[in-house]
Amino acid sequence: MSLKCRTIGQSVYGNSAWYELGSRAGYVAAHYVSADGAVPTCGPAGPRGPKGARGEQGAPGKDGKDGVNGKDGVNGKDGATGPQGPQGLKGDKGETGEKGARGPAGPQGDPAIPETQLATKEVTLSKDQETEVVAKCPDTHPRVLSGGYYYSRDRIAGAEYEVTASMPTEETKPAAWLVSVVADDDDAPFTGYALCSK
Repeated sequence: MSLKCRTIGQSVYGNSAWYELGSRAGYVAAHYVSADGAVPTCGPAGPRGPKGARGEQGAPGKDGKDGVNGKDGVNGKDGATGPQGPQGLKGDKGETGEKGARGPAGPQGDPAIPETQLATKEVTLSKDQETEVVAKCPDTHPRVLSGGYYYSRDRIAGAEYEVTASMPTEETKPAAWLVSVVADDDDAPFTGYALCSK
């Protein structure tokens, strides 16, 4: 490209120098060209013409080279400890360990006491005399659950019994089952019973 002379015009990226072309009519901003030698100054400029229309934006230039990295700064002081985070998820269950050795046998316990126990009371009745038969619960089973009566196996043949009452009673401690009975013969065997619990 032939450059005719150098003049001053609109600043382009901080450079207001312009060159008049020698090979054809027109000017080019000095920012976009590099002259091989000294370019003479153009004659006095004429009156400034009207502002032309804005040209199209040029293509972006190439990226410049990366600058040198600066030195690392001094480490700052440690900050304050932050709040404790939420608890993590529960881990998987570990494998079952080996079975331990069997320990020594403990001392023998007291004999087991059954939940219920039957208490009985056998009497011999007198003729036409009302008798109260009281079957008391033992101390180990002080509560009465139910009760009743029955005739002994050696009941006198033909003897008749009239039971006037069969009920629990708490007049005794422990509780008991009371049966009131009348027989029509002497020496009549009779048994009352109580079912007791702990």
